[in-house]
Amino acid sequence: MKKIIYLLILCSAISAQSLDLREQKLTPKKGVMPKKQGLVPDDIPATIILDRRDSILKWKGGLKFAVSNHLGTLKIKQGRILLMKDKNFTGGRIEINMATMTNTDLSDPGKKERLIGHLRSKDFFDIEHFPTASLSIKSSKLIGKTNDGLYNVQITGDLTIKSTTKPITFNAIIDLDSKVKKATGTLTFNRTDFGVQYRAEMHLDNPDSFWNQLRSARDTTKDRVIRDEIEIEFEMNSLPGMLRK
Repeated sequence: MKKIIYLLILCSAISAQSLDLREQKLTPKKGVMPKKQGLVPDDIPATIILDRRDSILKWKGGLKFAVSNHLGTLKIKQGRILLMKDKNFTGGRIEINMATMTNTDLSDPGKKERLIGHLRSKDFFDIEHFPTASLSIKSSKLIGKTNDGLYNVQITGDLTIKSTTKPITFNAIIDLDSKVKKATGTLTFNRTDFGVQYRAEMHLDNPDSFWNQLRSARDTTKDRVIRDEIEIEFEMNSLPGMLRK
């Protein structure tokens, strides 16, 4: 009889302890909310990583008072852009490898080599000391949509060339809905803002400039003035998908 009573008491104690443990697991601590799985807050941006092998920059520069242009390409070194759920950019950085500069309009190999060598020199971009240029993206604004559903976006950021940084604003047509993001457009910058002043119009009347060394009439010299504006046509493609923290 005593053994039966003892067993009943032991079973009751074990049952009560098990119930208490289950309640502890089911009851959250005060001030702590259960985590919801698979949800990403709206204020956390996704990271778009650019495909440097499938992205290209096409540059254009030439004479100011004569019809003569040179064309070429550049490749990016790397690029990341932060995209919010409302389709706006909140940051990002694209680095350009200046050593990848090529010429595409000249057919003579010797002329190509001389032109690119000059553009890489201290007269222009001095890539030995400044091998990288960069674009830091600060913000963007959706302007509208194209007929084929792409986004017309105004982008604001900072352009850095030869360690000089200037603000820049430009437009791009961007596919933000596909797995691989794609952006196309053109930005224009003034090379003299970045210390690239070779044959710039600003020195045309300076007696100490290279113009005076040409020993030719001013009107003839004007034909050799290089435009201050350089155009960059871009086609950026991302790696598939986006990263989220």
